Amino acid sequence: MISTGPELPKALRERAESSIAQLRAALDEYKNVCYANSLGAESGVLTDLIWERVPEIDIPRRIGAALAGGTTKP
Repeated sequence: MISTGPELPKALRERAESSIAQLRAALDEYKNVCYANSLGAESGVLTDLIWERVPEIDIPRRIGAALAGGTTKP
């Protein structure tokens, strides 16, 4: 399950699972994946999916950190 809240409607759950599968496929193909968030609503959804379901994808704290090789991972 993606959310700890109420059950997601079937169509939304299927879209989320499809997105997760695509994110995992990117990891399989490229091995080293980093997600740069544009701070839009859609980016918030992707950030949450990555954070909760595909934590192997790095999410930089800020652009300078990404350029210096830093991530949100401690």
